Amino acid sequence: MARNASARSWRAWRKGSGRLSFSRMMTRLKFLGMFCLMLMGLHYLTLLYLNQGLRIIHNDSFTHVLHLNIRDKQISDTNGINHTPTYWTPFHRYMEKIKHCKKCPRVHKWEPYFAAYTEQLSRFRGRKVVMMEVGVQSGGSMMMWRSFFGCRFEYYGIDINPQAQQFASEWATIFIGDQGNPEFWKDIKKKVPVIDIFLDDGGHNMSQQFTTFEAMFPHVKSRGGVYVCEDLSTSYSANFLGQPLSNGTVQEYGRTGGKTFVELSKKMIDWLNCYFVSGDVMAASASCPPIFDGLPAVSEFKQFGYSLHFYSQIIFIQKERVIPPFHYMAGGYSFPYGYSTTVWDGNRYDAPAEAIIDI
Repeated sequence: MARNASARSWRAWRKGSGRLSFSRMMTRLKFLGMFCLMLMGLHYLTLLYLNQGLRIIHNDSFTHVLHLNIRDKQISDTNGINHTPTYWTPFHRYMEKIKHCKKCPRVHKWEPYFAAYTEQLSRFRGRKVVMMEVGVQSGGSMMMWRSFFGCRFEYYGIDINPQAQQFASEWATIFIGDQGNPEFWKDIKKKVPVIDIFLDDGGHNMSQQFTTFEAMFPHVKSRGGVYVCEDLSTSYSANFLGQPLSNGTVQEYGRTGGKTFVELSKKMIDWLNCYFVSGDVMAASASCPPIFDGLPAVSEFKQFGYSLHFYSQIIFIQKERVIPPFHYMAGGYSFPYGYSTTVWDGNRYDAPAEAIIDI
């Protein structure tokens, strides 16, 4: 009798304990759910605050541009800009951040470059990236690039002023030399790895730009590298050995006084498109692209000149392995090529659209 009573007591205690444990578990789950909802709410409010007035435009050409949609947002006159820019980029944000910092090295850039930088170089952000910039000057731009690309950024700066050496650090190496000297570039290429991004913001003299392009375009990574040349308006200035505008035109590249970087970049457009001449005549010809005296780097462009991107005063040359174009045709039904007088055979297209869409 006592043994049975003891067994019933044990079962009752275990059953009661189970109900208490389940109740406690439900209570804890309720508190956990409320806590998670509170965190989600805080996260949402934070994002709403950070993105107020901004919307992100996604562009398939390697760009993520922050479009300025703020009614009265303006860049300070301290930075020399008294208008609202079309795009609000991380570079604008950086300029705003340091505009009152008297001890920060000065950055001096044309404002339209910021949107161009963001569109063309955002794909390198957060990655290990090697950049070389001609024109260290006050050291401000290298800090701006570091802010933009992140902690895996590796910088090589070129400047003619020995004072620029003071900006060297564990992530920045500074070389002193003349960008117009081919021997200087030969030495540099022995010391520097293949480059992801090369930016020519140096002396802007035509001979300097040509010498630099000839030496360093082949040293830019052939798969995904970018060569950038800034301040192209010097191509129209006699002070930089450019070709001043005459009646709204400039001389053709290669003629007396007509060798400017802008004219060279125009020829690059020809080199990108000349493969597509009817009959593939130019594709089989050594004259496509045409080789100019002193510019054997053009052969590098023929192999890896993937695309050109022009902005106000700046050009980006994207490198990628260029495959000679070939015809790609699929499907069987088509209208015959020709003029309006071409006779059609009368065959009708009778395959249901859904059958193709669902393939």
